[in-house]
Amino acid sequence: MTWQEVLQSNYKTVTVQSYGYEERSFIGRHFEPFKTKRSFKFRIDRNFKMLDHNWLFLEDSEEELFFEEKDGEIILDDPDLWARP
Repeated sequence: MTWQEVLQSNYKTVTVQSYGYEERSFIGRHFEPFKTKRSFKFRIDRNFKMLDHNWLFLEDSEEELFFEEKDGEIILDDPDLWARP
């Protein structure tokens, strides 16, 4: 499923599954792994045409990602994520 198909859908969120994220600061960056794969709900912001989360960000543009429709939700499997401390 493409990003344009996600935007045209009736879904309000995308479930992003990840094994960890990169924490970035002015001093440097490091990877923060999770013990197991975790899921996060990202809100589909149709006004700004982006996925929104309180503290996580996608490394790649939504246009470059592939989304999967499964069990009544949209899944984005293990994209590169980052956060600020």
